[in-house]
Amino acid sequence: LCWMMMLGACAIPDNLETGSIYSASAVIGAQGGRLQVERFDSDLYGTDIVIPAGALANDVKITIRVASTHIGVAQMRRVSPTVAFGPDGLTFALPAVIQLPHAGNNPERLQVYRRESDGTTAPVVITDATSDRVAFSVDGFTDFETEELMEDVGNCTEACPIGCPAPEYLLCGSNNGQRYCSECIASC
Repeated sequence: LCWMMMLGACAIPDNLETGSIYSASAVIGAQGGRLQVERFDSDLYGTDIVIPAGALANDVKITIRVASTHIGVAQMRRVSPTVAFGPDGLTFALPAVIQLPHAGNNPERLQVYRRESDGTTAPVVITDATSDRVAFSVDGFTDFETEELMEDVGNCTEACPIGCPAPEYLLCGSNNGQRYCSECIASC
């Protein structure tokens, strides 16, 4: 049982099946709660949200899933899945804290981006970054993705090889000496 049950703030995931569109879901209400993807076989293993007491007025089914499209920001490389928190557009009276796992090389070069339902993107202020996680506060739900500034974008003007989506992924970079396209990780 959840240690928060004693406080009346425990959210028990109700859908953690592998291959399901949702990686995790739980009903969280005015008492607040936490939802975490705990399955080792999930692409979102370690994704976590803590919703404080008073952030929601009513019970809401909170979902965490892999988004269907990536955010993709120029001169950055994606180091986490794009995570969709739902219901999309939900807003909080008090900020919630999200943690996303990442596979970046340098926490100081990480940036989280949010994508709204109208397609606009914006950076999110990271409150903590470690070698495998980033944490940030949110006032509502949308899609989030962790990206890392590419090491060597300089004057790379060569086109990436066939197979890289165009035109937004024609920018090349390097990671530990290996040159690649920002999204498809192909050799330039």
